[in-house]
Formats: sequence, C-alpha cells, structure tokens
Amino acid sequence: MPAQKDSSGSPRGLIVLGFLLLLGLGASAVFFRVAAKDVAEGIIGELEARPTVPEDQLDLWLRYGEPQIQNRLTLLRYSSGLPALVTHVTEPAAVGEPALVYGIDLRSQRPARVARVGLAVEVRVGAPQHLADGPLEGEAAGRVPRAAAGVGPDGGRAFATGVLEWALEPLITALPEDIVGAHLVVVVDDEPFVPPGIEAGLPELPSGTKRPAVAIPITVGVLVGLLGIIGLAAQRGRRAARREG
Repeated sequence: MPAQKDSSGSPRGLIVLGFLLLLGLGASAVFFRVAAKDVAEGIIGELEARPTVPEDQLDLWLRYGEPQIQNRLTLLRYSSGLPALVTHVTEPAAVGEPALVYGIDLRSQRPARVARVGLAVEVRVGAPQHLADGPLEGEAAGRVPRAAAGVGPDGGRAFATGVLEWALEPLITALPEDIVGAHLVVVVDDEPFVPPGIEAGLPELPSGTKRPAVAIPITVGVLVGLLGIIGLAAQRGRRAARREG
C-alpha cells in the first residue's frame, strides 16, 4: 500500500509546481524584454529627431544635463545638519563672541537656477550668507577657509566659484565637445536666494529623474518562482517520508 501512495498523484503535483516556477521566472523575463524594447525605441526616436540647430541641441542637452548638475551640487553639502557649501569661517570679533560660519544654501535637491542663455548654460547659485554661529564642527572643518573678524559674506565668493567649477568640471569639459560653441558658466548671485526646489515646493528628487516601474512585476515573478521552488521541495520531502514509512 505505501508503494501505491508514493506513485499516486505525484506526477501531477510536480507538473503544477513546475508550471508555477516557469510562470514566475517567465513573467520577469517577458517584462524586461518589453521594457527594453520600449526604452530602445524611445532612444532611437530621440536620436532620429535630434535637432540640428545648436540652441535646440542645448535645450535637449539640458533635459538630461540639469539633473546631473543639481545632483553634483548637492554633494557639496557640508553635512546633513548644515546642508550648504561652507565658504569660510570668520574669527570671533571679540572675546566671548562666536565665530561666524558663511556659505551657500544647498538644502534643496535643486539648489541652482539653471538656464540656457544663448549657447551658454548658466548655473546660478545664491550668494554666500551667514549660516550659523561657530565653532564649525566636523571632520571637514579643517579644510574650510578661515577669515579675519569682520569679513562678510562676499569673502567666500571666490572660494565658492572655484569649488563649484571643480564639482562641475566633467560637464564643463564635455559640453563643448557635444555641442560646438556651447559652454557652461557658474554664477554666484549678488544676493542669497531660496533654492528653486524649495521655492517651487518640489519633491526631494532632481527634476527629470524617473523611477522605473519594475518593482511590482519583478516582485510578483520572484514570489511565484519562490513558491514553486518551496512547493517542489515540500513535495520531494513528502515523497521521501512516504518511502521511509
């Protein structure tokens, strides 16, 4: 009798579990093939429609270049508690008074105003401003320029320009190679201003970024596949137990 139980219904169960396994793995594969085709067609379409006028080419470049610019600027934040490009720290004006910390506001994911001006991409940030009273804490504090007491916000303008150009150097170099006559310039404004992302109330993502909608189909496919594997293992375990019995 145990031998008859061992053979009864096992092939059908294995077929069902195998089907679930293939279904789970196949769902993800099919989705990726469809998604890859859509992405490829979109890229080919944009390449075929690529404008020939330099100004139009620069507008297209900005669609992809601006998020990179904004992201690079956010990497210049001093810390999470001080999301700014710290330009300088002044010595205390008198005994008992604090040092003053100056810098450029980078608390938004879009800290700069980026615009095309002719064949130039203008990256404009707000002027340095008083951020906090010192002393400045943190591992990078020793690399921040010190200034004499009484030096105001403008004392950090040259330092800020140099750091911003260093951060954007790959884009500054690549842009003229991509579009003849185009160039990128960094401008530190005469006055501090609220970063565009904060002003517009935008979510904490650079403009132009998109999250690919792949999580749901991949998760479903993986779960179905795992259920198939678990079920197959359980089926084999039951068969082994029946043999021992």
